[in-house]
Amino acid sequence: MDFPQHTRRLAAIVFTDIVGFSRMSSGDEVTALELLSAQKQIVQPLVEEFCGQWLKEMGDGLLLSFPSSYDAVRCAVRIQREVRRVQGLVLRIGIHQGYVVQTENDVLGSGVNIASRVETVSPEGGIAISDKVQRDIAHHADLSTQIIGFPKLKGIDIEFEVFCVTNDGLPVGMSHGKVKIAGPDSGKKSVLPIAAVFLVLLLGVLAFVFLKPGETLDLSAIPSKSIAVLPFDNFAKGASEEYFADGLTEVITATLSKIGDMKVISGTSVMAYKGNDRPTSPEIARKLNVACVLEGSVQRAGDQVRIVVQLIDAREDKHIWAETFDGKFSELFDVQKQVATNIANYLKSNLTAEEQERIARRPTENIEAYEQYLVLLQRGIVHIDKKELDLNLSLADKVIALDANFAEAYVIKALAHLGYYWSGNDHTDARLTQARQMVGKAVNLAPESPMAHTAKATCTIGGWASLTPRSTSSKPRNPWNPAPPSTSRISPGCSVRTGKFPRHWLRWKRRLN
Repeated sequence: MDFPQHTRRLAAIVFTDIVGFSRMSSGDEVTALELLSAQKQIVQPLVEEFCGQWLKEMGDGLLLSFPSSYDAVRCAVRIQREVRRVQGLVLRIGIHQGYVVQTENDVLGSGVNIASRVETVSPEGGIAISDKVQRDIAHHADLSTQIIGFPKLKGIDIEFEVFCVTNDGLPVGMSHGKVKIAGPDSGKKSVLPIAAVFLVLLLGVLAFVFLKPGETLDLSAIPSKSIAVLPFDNFAKGASEEYFADGLTEVITATLSKIGDMKVISGTSVMAYKGNDRPTSPEIARKLNVACVLEGSVQRAGDQVRIVVQLIDAREDKHIWAETFDGKFSELFDVQKQVATNIANYLKSNLTAEEQERIARRPTENIEAYEQYLVLLQRGIVHIDKKELDLNLSLADKVIALDANFAEAYVIKALAHLGYYWSGNDHTDARLTQARQMVGKAVNLAPESPMAHTAKATCTIGGWASLTPRSTSSKPRNPWNPAPPSTSRISPGCSVRTGKFPRHWLRWKRRLN
């Protein structure tokens, strides 16, 4: 029997994969083909530049080889840098050094198998390398890496360390235990709500009269346990799913603010950075006076969702944690717990049992009601235009019809009634009574909810009722955060009427700066 001719050689093997390509190709073949073409146009010249060899195309994956690990890693860094310019083209790259067996029609070898498995634990937009490659490049000062653990790789019996390349701000996977950064089973989860502040005129005037712009701090002087959740990018087709991205940003912000020793910037402060032309993470961190920023993106197709989050230490401009959650929309309620817990661990915040319980709280068990609630958050819960107020009341009623125990829906109804009152559309005592009734239901349903208590304080001030220290409290009876962003903005408004403005004013100014 004649065996096919083959060659066997030691090489640095690079395996690439387009994130989400299978799902994309089944729903949008034209875009998928365009991305394949763009990938080839970018990668092929770079492979030649770094003396590599284009071995094989496997669907959306590429198999490449290089004479040295150093060349392979440098080429991979350039590839990731260049593909960032193409919208929707996100790669995972895995690199291993091993033997390649090349026949007339195929490329084989254990090195090829290991490189393909290492790729699966690379974060999206990142580069994962085996310990063999790490040893080869360790003495090269122009390359930096970080260990992400000892992942269990499918079909690979040996256990070895895997590292992520960190040049160019590339994302880094989790650095302990089994690495689960991107597989289809790695997650399922999402999140909870954040309070909006209603004192538009009162607080706006106070801010203009008394506030001075916060001084830009040196990043090294900023407390390490401080974070801003930047507006999540919407990678779904069209703008119809924008509510999902914006709502998710707000509810993750609210969830993180439940951690007592963590400073969390309010959602209203970060929405100025929505869009592709925002400043760099260190620049944003300086302006908001935080050490870390959380970036993210969401993509939804029917009942399937993908949520990608990455935590960045803005003081050093490096990624310290990234994860991808793939699952059904109905499985979103666990994401906020995992994201908040992981961030707390990385920032070395010790979660109390009470904080863990509050992080895990679900606003509703009805996923349809929750989706309607996200729509409300995205369109805004503070309005004075009658048509907008009518629509908010109608949407809130739909949420309540789906779940009569959804406390935040009653808060939105209360703020809509106050909108009627303040705008002059219905400046009557009956309208204020309706607002107070809705607030009362919200507080009874969720006594620990700052959103409900913020609305209660807003309702009291909104009617210019007779205020006393007892009647103006905007703190929950059992507060889950010593200074939630929303309640810290309400308190000075209350203090104007109770004679405690000077003391509360200084506290408020510190929070806003």
